[in-house]
Amino acid sequence: MVNILIFSPHPDDAELIIGGFILRHLCQYKILLVNVTDGGAAGNGTVEIRMFEEQQAAETYHVDSINLGYKDGNLQFMQKEVNEKFVSIIRKYRPSIILAPYKLDQHPDHKAVYKICKEAVYFAGTNIWRKQYEAFQCKNLLFYSQSYIHPGNGVIFFDVTNVYQEKIKLLNVYSSQFGEGATKTIVNTNLFDQIYFKDSYCGKVIGVEYAEQLIAENGIWCTNIFDIVKV
Repeated sequence: MVNILIFSPHPDDAELIIGGFILRHLCQYKILLVNVTDGGAAGNGTVEIRMFEEQQAAETYHVDSINLGYKDGNLQFMQKEVNEKFVSIIRKYRPSIILAPYKLDQHPDHKAVYKICKEAVYFAGTNIWRKQYEAFQCKNLLFYSQSYIHPGNGVIFFDVTNVYQEKIKLLNVYSSQFGEGATKTIVNTNLFDQIYFKDSYCGKVIGVEYAEQLIAENGIWCTNIFDIVKV
C-alpha cells in the first residue's frame, strides 16, 4: 500500500510541476511515482539518458518510482492497454490519494493520462480486468497542471517555500532537460520559466514566497474544517 500514487506522463513532469509537494510529503507518507513513458521524444537526451536521470532522481531523493516504458507521444493510441495497466497498479498499491496531470495541459500524453486515470480509478473499483488483485476504489483523485488554474476551479494551494531550493536541485538532476549543459529549446526554456513564475505567483496569492496547486474536480470532503484551512 502507498499513501500517494502519482502518475507522471514523462520522467520529470511530476517533479517539475509538484516537486515541492512531493518533497514536503516524503518524510511522512509513502509515495510511489509512476512514470508512464520513456521520455524519448524530448528535445534533449536519449531514452537511456532519460531513464538514468529518472533513477538518479529517485535514489537521491528517496522517492519510490517505476517506469512503465510506453513510447513517448503514443499514449493516445493505446488507451485500453494503458488503462488496464493503471487499474492493476491502483489495485496493487491501494493508494489513499491519486495524482495525475490536468486536462488543460497541452501535451497529448498529459491529456491522455488525465483521461485514462479518471477511467482507471472507476474501473479499479469494479469487476473488470480482475486478474490478480482485488477491486479497490480510491476516493481521492486530484490533478496537477503546468498552467495556473484559477482558484474558483477546485484549486488547493500548498506552501512549498521551505523546500523550493530543494525542488530546483531535484530538477537539475534531469540535466539533459534543465541542467546548465542542456541544449536550450523553446520547450525546456519556456516551460521551466513558466513553472517558476507560476509557483512564485501562486505564492503571492496565498501570501508566501512559493506555492504549488492541486485541482480537486469533484471537491474535497472533511469532518473538521480546520483539517483543511490555514489559521
